[in-house]
This record gives sequence, structure tokens and C-alpha cells, in this order.
Amino acid sequence: MDKIVLITGATAGFGKAMAEKFAAANYKCIITGRREEKLLSLAKDLTKQYGVEVLPLVFDVQDKKAVFEILGNLGGSRASFCFSTSFIMPNCSPICLCASSSLSSTLSRPFFA
Repeated sequence: MDKIVLITGATAGFGKAMAEKFAAANYKCIITGRREEKLLSLAKDLTKQYGVEVLPLVFDVQDKKAVFEILGNLGGSRASFCFSTSFIMPNCSPICLCASSSLSSTLSRPFFA
């Protein structure tokens, strides 16, 4: 089974550091952020340095419509971990996480993964 991680806010700070750590541990990375240039640069760097597959998704996690639209297009993908600066959740489905009523209020904060 592939090890996949979904990380939000991956263009800087803690999110970027976690993307680097998971890539170093041979996880396929789905990284998100609002700054396309930085996100694409990170995806390229992670692939080059660690040889892992990286899927960069440019959107604002505070935009619920974008979250459902973009993550919904991932199909049945299931991440081994979903990471944000708010929490880590093992074995999560991005679209289920997004639809979870207990987490929907969290979408108003810089979060989602």
C-alpha cells in the first residue's frame, strides 16, 4: 500500500517542513497552498531531492467550494496521514474529512488536511 500524505499550507513554515519530512520518509505527497509559484517549486524540489511523487494543488482551504471541488477530484484516494498545523489524523479520506460536520467549522481557520 502506498504511503500518501495530504499537507496544507505547504508553501512555508510548519507545512513546508512537514512536507520535507514526509517526502524524506518516502511518502507520496499531496501538497496544498495559495501561492502557486512556491508550491510548484516545492513539488519540484521534493521530487528531485527524495524521488517521491508530489501532487501540488493550488487553492485556499478557507474556500469551502474549492476544497470540495479540488479534493473531490482525487477520486477514492485515501491518505495515510492528513496533516495541518491543527492536527494529524491517520487514515483519512480528504473529501470525508472535508465533509465532516465536526470539522466544518475548522475550515474557517488556516487548516485542512
